[in-house]
Amino acid sequence: MKKINSKQKVKKVKKRNFSKRLLLVIIGLIVLAGGYLAGKQYYQKDAQIDRMVKAIQDPQSSLAQYVVPSTTDMQVTDKSLKPLQSYFKHNKLAANKLSANLKAGRDTKQIRLVRRGSWFLLFPKYQLRVQVYSTQVKTNQEHAQLYVDGHAKGQMSGSGSTYYADWGLVFPGRYHVEVKTKSHGRKLQASSIVNVWSNRTINMNIKTATFQVRSLPNAKIYINDKAAGQLNAEGVKVFHNYPITKSMELYVTSKYHGKTIKSLPVRNFTKYINFNDSSSDDGAQDYDSEGGYYLGENKHEVYQDDEGDYVVSPSWKGLIKADEAAKQLFYTFKNPSSDQFIKGEKSQDYLALVKTLQTLITAKTKSVKTHVEVTNLLPAGDNLSDVTYQVTLKIVDQKKASKTSSNQTSSKKKHKSLTSSEKASSSSSAKLAQELKKVKVLEPTVEKVRKHQQRTVKTEIFVFKHAIYQWQDGEYLLQGLGTLEH
Repeated sequence: MKKINSKQKVKKVKKRNFSKRLLLVIIGLIVLAGGYLAGKQYYQKDAQIDRMVKAIQDPQSSLAQYVVPSTTDMQVTDKSLKPLQSYFKHNKLAANKLSANLKAGRDTKQIRLVRRGSWFLLFPKYQLRVQVYSTQVKTNQEHAQLYVDGHAKGQMSGSGSTYYADWGLVFPGRYHVEVKTKSHGRKLQASSIVNVWSNRTINMNIKTATFQVRSLPNAKIYINDKAAGQLNAEGVKVFHNYPITKSMELYVTSKYHGKTIKSLPVRNFTKYINFNDSSSDDGAQDYDSEGGYYLGENKHEVYQDDEGDYVVSPSWKGLIKADEAAKQLFYTFKNPSSDQFIKGEKSQDYLALVKTLQTLITAKTKSVKTHVEVTNLLPAGDNLSDVTYQVTLKIVDQKKASKTSSNQTSSKKKHKSLTSSEKASSSSSAKLAQELKKVKVLEPTVEKVRKHQQRTVKTEIFVFKHAIYQWQDGEYLLQGLGTLEH
């Protein structure tokens, strides 16, 4: 047996220890490299912006760690930033615009991205520099007390019909402002939802008015985010001598298949309910805006009816109008196209409609009159409309098919939807024919047939409930025809 001397043993031990150290060094370098790459990804500029924008939309998140005030006189706390988070929570479009501005390097006077220090001496650290504003509140009521987000701010001072209270420095955002007082032994209280995005005087002059709210039956009414009543079974609620302010906000909520749906807020009360005093310096109302509220397409959310009563009628996001629904349904039954349905050619209702019309309208058909009446229209959620409607088809058939080709051609032109819904290629037409075999013909709710000497008049009435129109990519599309009544 070969003997190993002590020197050889020492060399082997040293070699083994060196190998271990080398392995540990390599592992350490790999860990450091991995950590660096992970940190580089986590702390890259856009990733930091995404985290800040996410936090600025969630009042439950800590935002103070991301914010630097425009003045050192303002203390940064999670509590003082809640109104800013509340604003972006209620204004998703503004949050998206903020994200785009920050990533593109477009600074605004209100919020801009600043680099302050670094993470682990390796990665740039970004924060939001948020402009701070000076605000005051004005009212026309003596002995008025000011409350902001439920916290007392003291009594307002002044004389005559003008009283002020300095609110102090605030971060921009959405605030609930209240003014409370007594006049001739009667309690007066006015509240408003105020968006602060500039140095401004907030007008809280109090005017009382009587008005009706009209909307969905039994819907709940909220004024400035507080429950204020409920509509009756006819969808009406009257408010008598209710305090009105410039920034008052009203919306209603209801249930649709167990899900709570919410109307768009009505903010333009004083534009229609007479309010002459407009001397306040309102300034900008929204993030990255020159001022004013976007009131939506409905210009008559507040109006006077024929009897002179003020009526508040909240609108709903993406809700189709009754006349537009009737028009669209008319064309759907007159000349159905898969483009009118969300699922296109895969829509079973589309296929059933095409097959039904092919069955009802034949070569003997001389004329077809189509009439659509919308009998009920309800919001079903954002960009969704629930439509109940009736379609009447009056079909006149000759006793015998026309012998002249010109009459046949004329009939085809009048009812081109019956031979091919889209005039596609022969292969797609064959595919459509195969799909039509799989669906059933729609049975009319009411059918009337009158026979004359030379012709037969068929009246086919279809009553559909709960058809859903969806506002998508700038147009209304049908999810389906609805439930057919029999």
